[in-house]
Amino acid sequence: MDDLTARPISTESIQGVNNNNLSGNGCNKDSKLSEYQQVYRAFFSDKPKNALQVSIETGIRRANITRYIGRMKRSDRIAVIYIGMCPITKHGKVQFLTTKFDEILNKEGVSR
Repeated sequence: MDDLTARPISTESIQGVNNNNLSGNGCNKDSKLSEYQQVYRAFFSDKPKNALQVSIETGIRRANITRYIGRMKRSDRIAVIYIGMCPITKHGKVQFLTTKFDEILNKEGVSR
Protein backbone atom coordinates (compact mmCIF):
# COMPACT_ATOMS: atom_id res chain seq x y z
CA MET A 1 0.00 0.00 0.00
CA ASP A 2 2.96 2.36 0.43
CA ASP A 3 3.37 2.52 -3.37
CA LEU A 4 -0.16 3.89 -3.77
CA THR A 5 0.14 6.75 -1.32
CA ALA A 6 0.39 10.25 -2.72
CA ARG A 7 3.78 11.90 -2.42
CA PRO A 8 4.39 15.64 -2.58
CA ILE A 9 6.32 16.84 -5.62
CA SER A 10 9.36 18.95 -4.86
CA THR A 11 10.04 22.16 -6.74
CA GLU A 12 13.43 20.80 -7.83
CA SER A 13 11.80 17.95 -9.74
CA ILE A 14 9.35 20.34 -11.42
CA GLN A 15 12.15 22.71 -12.45
CA GLY A 16 14.19 19.77 -13.74
CA VAL A 17 11.28 18.69 -15.94
CA ASN A 18 10.80 22.23 -17.25
CA ASN A 19 14.50 22.69 -17.96
CA ASN A 20 14.73 19.37 -19.77
CA ASN A 21 11.66 20.25 -21.79
CA LEU A 22 13.02 23.61 -22.90
CA SER A 23 16.49 22.47 -23.88
CA GLY A 24 17.18 19.86 -26.50
CA ASN A 25 13.78 19.81 -28.17
CA GLY A 26 14.95 21.69 -31.24
CA CYS A 27 12.84 24.77 -30.54
CA ASN A 28 15.55 26.82 -28.90
CA LYS A 29 17.04 29.48 -31.21
CA ASP A 30 20.47 29.04 -29.62
CA SER A 31 20.56 25.38 -30.59
CA LYS A 32 19.65 26.30 -34.18
CA LEU A 33 22.41 28.88 -34.25
CA SER A 34 24.93 26.33 -33.04
CA GLU A 35 23.71 23.85 -35.68
CA TYR A 36 24.28 26.48 -38.37
CA GLN A 37 27.78 27.08 -36.98
CA GLN A 38 28.49 23.35 -36.89
CA VAL A 39 27.46 23.03 -40.54
CA TYR A 40 29.57 26.05 -41.52
CA ARG A 41 32.59 24.60 -39.74
CA ALA A 42 32.06 21.16 -41.25
CA PHE A 43 32.14 22.67 -44.75
CA PHE A 44 35.24 24.73 -43.83
CA SER A 45 37.68 22.18 -45.17
CA ASP A 46 40.28 21.83 -47.91
CA LYS A 47 38.30 18.88 -49.25
CA PRO A 48 34.78 19.80 -50.45
CA LYS A 49 31.92 17.78 -48.96
CA ASN A 50 28.30 17.09 -49.82
CA ALA A 51 25.30 17.45 -47.52
CA LEU A 52 25.17 13.74 -46.63
CA GLN A 53 28.83 13.70 -45.61
CA VAL A 54 28.27 16.71 -43.34
CA SER A 55 25.10 15.11 -41.97
CA ILE A 56 27.01 11.98 -40.98
CA GLU A 57 29.90 14.02 -39.56
CA THR A 58 27.75 16.35 -37.45
CA GLY A 59 24.67 14.25 -36.71
CA ILE A 60 22.44 17.04 -38.05
CA ARG A 61 19.57 16.02 -40.33
CA ARG A 62 20.25 16.50 -44.03
CA ALA A 63 17.04 18.52 -44.46
CA ASN A 64 18.37 21.07 -41.98
CA ILE A 65 21.78 21.10 -43.65
CA THR A 66 20.26 21.84 -47.05
CA ARG A 67 18.32 24.72 -45.50
CA TYR A 68 21.54 26.09 -43.99
CA ILE A 69 23.29 25.66 -47.36
CA GLY A 70 20.56 27.75 -48.99
CA ARG A 71 21.00 30.44 -46.37
CA MET A 72 24.79 30.40 -46.88
CA LYS A 73 24.41 30.59 -50.67
CA ARG A 74 22.17 33.65 -50.40
CA SER A 75 24.85 35.41 -48.34
CA ASP A 76 27.78 34.13 -50.48
CA ARG A 77 29.34 32.15 -47.63
CA ILE A 78 29.52 28.80 -49.44
CA ALA A 79 30.37 27.74 -52.98
CA VAL A 80 29.91 24.67 -55.12
CA ILE A 81 33.40 23.50 -56.07
CA TYR A 82 32.32 20.66 -58.33
CA ILE A 83 29.45 18.30 -59.08
CA GLY A 84 30.21 14.60 -58.89
CA MET A 85 29.24 11.22 -57.52
CA CYS A 86 28.50 10.78 -53.81
CA PRO A 87 31.01 8.34 -52.30
CA ILE A 88 28.35 7.05 -49.88
CA THR A 89 25.21 6.63 -52.01
CA LYS A 90 26.94 6.45 -55.41
CA HIS A 91 24.35 8.93 -56.71
CA GLY A 92 25.56 11.24 -59.47
CA LYS A 93 25.13 14.97 -59.83
CA VAL A 94 25.84 15.77 -56.18
CA GLN A 95 27.12 19.22 -55.19
CA PHE A 96 30.41 19.27 -53.31
CA LEU A 97 30.65 22.49 -51.35
CA THR A 98 33.03 24.38 -49.13
CA THR A 99 33.02 27.55 -47.07
CA LYS A 100 36.77 27.85 -47.62
CA PHE A 101 36.29 28.57 -51.33
CA ASP A 102 38.45 31.69 -51.58
CA GLU A 103 41.56 29.76 -50.53
CA ILE A 104 40.75 26.78 -52.77
CA LEU A 105 40.05 28.95 -55.81
CA ASN A 106 43.25 30.92 -55.22
CA LYS A 107 45.27 27.67 -55.13
CA GLU A 108 43.81 26.65 -58.48
CA GLY A 109 44.36 30.10 -59.96
CA VAL A 110 40.67 30.75 -60.55
CA SER A 111 39.25 34.16 -59.78
CA ARG A 112 35.81 34.51 -58.31
